[in-house]
Amino acid sequence: MKVNNFRKSVIIASLTGLLAVPAAAVADNAVKTQDSAIKVSYADLNIRSKQGISALYKRLQNASEELCGPLSYSKAGNLNLLTQNRQCYQETLSSAVDKVGSEALSELHNG
Repeated sequence: MKVNNFRKSVIIASLTGLLAVPAAAVADNAVKTQDSAIKVSYADLNIRSKQGISALYKRLQNASEELCGPLSYSKAGNLNLLTQNRQCYQETLSSAVDKVGSEALSELHNG
């Protein structure tokens, strides 16, 4: 079955604004979130191969980090921001993996 190249992409999105607001502030103020998305194409990859799955997973990891911010303390600058970035990253990456719908990709992500 030939798959349209347009369909061979996943859009990963993050609502990082929600993660950055303490629970106490939510009760008092309206929360504004910033929706961000990155389109990750994999039309050039054979996701039936280990190499293709690995390449796609790396692309999804890079896009998730780009959306959520630095994942190292030295780049994030403080522990609170680092914690928020890592939580956002995990949620964003998991969501992107789910959207692709590949069992091999899910196994790589969960394994």
